[in-house]
This record gives sequence, structure tokens and C-alpha cells, in this order.
Amino acid sequence: ASSYRERVQTLIKEVKDILNTLLENVETSVSHNDLLQLLWVVDIVERVGVDRYFQVEKIAILENVYKYWTEKGSENPIGDLNTTALGFRVLRLNGYDVSPDVFQIFKDVNGRFYYPESTHQDAQLRSMLNLYRASELSFQGDQKIMKEAEIFASQYLEKAVKESLKLNKKSQLLVEVEYVLKYPWKCRVPRCEARKSIEIYSLDDSWMMINQEF
Repeated sequence: ASSYRERVQTLIKEVKDILNTLLENVETSVSHNDLLQLLWVVDIVERVGVDRYFQVEKIAILENVYKYWTEKGSENPIGDLNTTALGFRVLRLNGYDVSPDVFQIFKDVNGRFYYPESTHQDAQLRSMLNLYRASELSFQGDQKIMKEAEIFASQYLEKAVKESLKLNKKSQLLVEVEYVLKYPWKCRVPRCEARKSIEIYSLDDSWMMINQEF
């Protein structure tokens, strides 16, 4: 038992070191990749249920991200859908005041959502998945744009799942897509969500390997 506790403490320290390194990099200079990486880390530790060990670091990360958040999602002129959708979801889940108007820049002149341009299919799929997950956090008063985002993203994701079935090819990302489409956020139990998240992600991923040992 004591050796297990020692191992857990070692793992906690290792993850804290990673988080603090990320924060130090952001304090030096902020890029699109920096924001995405910070958001990704918070999303991971929350979804696998170990964020309680990193509350100080998590709050520091969220404060840093929120500092650069505007009505366009972030001050990054690129207007990246993946970063914006993930940021919206993570910040809103943690009580930050973020408006769904951040998604307006991803609509065309006719007011319809359009697919993000990307040469990498997985990157586009990940963006649409995060948009769908963000759309699940709808508050009274912002249902219209959130519903539009939900319909747009779900159609894309459902099509991707059908195509993967035809090809008999299913990546871990598509497994996650299937799970999210099948079980709405409001119906998911945190403990089951944590277990499923660990199952979905690759065991070769260093974060997943660490999280499984908690």
C-alpha cells in the first residue's frame, strides 16, 4: 500500500512538472499551439477524473487561456475551430463567462456553418467533434446558435462514422465520436465517462499511461 501511494505521489509530481513547464512557456510567449495544448491538458485530466490532484495548476491554466479569450474565441487571427470549440467547452464547464458568439466567425455570408479547411482528415474530424461537444453546453438564451452547431457537427460526425463502417476501418478518434453521439453529455456518469475515456485513448499515449495508474 505504501509503495502504491509513493508511486501515485511520483506520478502527480511528474504531471505537475509538465503542467508548470507549459505554463512557463505561455508566460514567455503565446501561440495558437500553446493555447490548444493547455486546453487539451485540462480536458484530459478532467475527463479521466484526476483533475482533483491538479487544481492549482488547472486554475492557472484556465486563467491564462481566459486572458486571451475574446468574442472571437481567442486573439489568434487564424480563428481555429478546434481551439475555439475546445476552449469554449472547457471554460464554460469551469464557470467562465464565455459567449457562443465565438462560433459566428465559422459561418459563411449566408449565416450557415461551414467545414474548416484542413488537409488532414483527422484534424477536421477532431474540430467537428469538439464543436459537437461544445454544443452540448447550451444555456437558456443561446440555444439557437448552439442548436445550429449541434446539427451541423452531428451530421458531419454521423457521416464519418458511416463511411468508416463501409471501409471497415475505425480509429480511436471514431470510437470516441460514436460514444459521444450515442451518449449525450447530460446522460453521462462521471465515473463511467472516466473509464470510457481511458479505454478510448491509446495506451501508448503518455498521458493515458499516467492516468491509468491513479
